[in-house]
Amino acid sequence: MEKEKEGERIDKINHFSHPHPLLFNDEEQSDKSKEVRCSACWESLLGSSFSCGECDFHLHKKCAEAPLEIHSPFHCKGGTLTLVPNPPWESPLSICDLCKENLQMQYGSYDCLKQDCNFVAHVDCAMEKYLATGQINDQDEESSENLASITFVVETNQHGEAIKIKHFSHEHDLTLDNEIKEDDDKRCDACMLSISTSFYYCSQCEFLLHKTCVELLRKKHHWFLESLFTLHLENIFQCGLCQHYCSGFAYHGDYYKFCLRCAGISRILPRQRHKHTLFFDFDLNKGQCNACGDYIHRGYKCKDCTFVLHVKCMALPQRARHKCDKHFLELTFHDENADLEEYYCDICERQRNPNHWFYHCVICDNSAHSKCVFERYPFLNKKIGKTYKDCFHGHPLICVKKSYDICLRCGLPCQDIALECKSCNFTVHFDCLYFEDLVAFL
Repeated sequence: MEKEKEGERIDKINHFSHPHPLLFNDEEQSDKSKEVRCSACWESLLGSSFSCGECDFHLHKKCAEAPLEIHSPFHCKGGTLTLVPNPPWESPLSICDLCKENLQMQYGSYDCLKQDCNFVAHVDCAMEKYLATGQINDQDEESSENLASITFVVETNQHGEAIKIKHFSHEHDLTLDNEIKEDDDKRCDACMLSISTSFYYCSQCEFLLHKTCVELLRKKHHWFLESLFTLHLENIFQCGLCQHYCSGFAYHGDYYKFCLRCAGISRILPRQRHKHTLFFDFDLNKGQCNACGDYIHRGYKCKDCTFVLHVKCMALPQRARHKCDKHFLELTFHDENADLEEYYCDICERQRNPNHWFYHCVICDNSAHSKCVFERYPFLNKKIGKTYKDCFHGHPLICVKKSYDICLRCGLPCQDIALECKSCNFTVHFDCLYFEDLVAFL
C-alpha cells in the first residue's frame, strides 16, 4: 500500500486491490438513508475509511491497512496466508474455514496459495485470529514448521539425496530403495499402504517407510481442530475422522488422533474426485454416500449438486493391492462399460453398483468393491505374531489369522485377523476391544 502523507496523517493511498487512488475520510456517513459497505469485508462503513473519488469503492481503515501476508499457525499447513482481492475460484460462493459461514468470493479474503491447500477465510476472521495468537513466538514457530522426522542423515549420494538415514520411528538405520517390484506386496509401516514409490528399508528387520512418509513434518496444524498435532508411531489407534482402526503413524492433537490419509486431506477440495468443489460439513446427515452407498452423517458435500462423500471414501488411496490380481488396482469413480447389463465384484462375486467407486485392473479387467479390496481391517499392521495386552486380562493376546473361531465378545466368526489368548483358549475381534482404554503394546 503506497501512502501520501500530510504530517502524520495518511490522506491518500494506492491500494493493490483497486486501480484508483483512495482518499481518507474520518467523518461519519452523511447520507444515512444510503447504506455504504466496505468492499473488503462487506460490513457497514462506520468510522475511519478510505474511498474512491471516481467509483463506488470503499475500505475500512483497518481493512485498507491489513497486511498482504500473515503467518497462519491456525490453518492446516501452518504457513502464510495472502490477502487476495478477487480469489481465483470457480465457484462464487465458498466457506470461511474459521467461522464456517458463507464467504462471498467477489470480496477480499485471506488464502493459502500452496498448490495442495485450499484454506480461505474472511479478512476479519483471519485478522482476529492472527492477533489472538499473539503471533506465536519463535520457539513455537520453529517446532511447528521446521521439525523434521529424519533425525540424522548418515549418507548421501552424488546428487545430495539422503540414501541412509536415522528416523525417529525406528531404532536402526534406514536405506533408500527406488526399485519397485510389481508382484511384491510390501507395505509401509507408516501408512499401511502398498509400497509403490521410493521407500526406505531396514536391513536388520522388516521395517519399511515410503520416502514421502519419512519426510513428513513432526508437527502440523489441521483444519478439524485449531491446535498443533504431533506425529507419533502407534501400534493401534482409531482415527478421529475416518473411524478406521489403524497402525503406523498418527498425528496426535488435544482430543483426536488422525491417520496419515485424513491428516493429508483439506477441508475444501476443488474438483478432486468430483466435477465440483467439495466442502466438509460437520453435521451433514444427508442420505447416502455417492462413493459407497452407505448412510452419511458427517463428510464432504457439494454446493452445486447433491453429491456427498464419507471422509473414509475421500481418503481411499488411488492405488491398492489385492491377492485377486498381480497388478496394482486403480481407484475408479464410474464404470464406463455401458455394454454390461450387470456388474460384479471379482472378489466377493456379488453385484456392484456401477455408479459407486471401485478398484479396477485395466490389464486383467478385474473389478472389485473397495470394501472387498481392503477387507475388515485395512490399515492395521497384520504381521502375525505381534503381541498385545488387555488391561482386564492377565495374559498376552497374540495377533493371529483365524477362519472359523468364534469371537468371545460378540459371538460372530473371526474371519480375518484377530487376537488370541493361548492360555485361556479364546479369540476376540480387534474392534471388540476398546483399544484406547484396554489394549497396550507389549
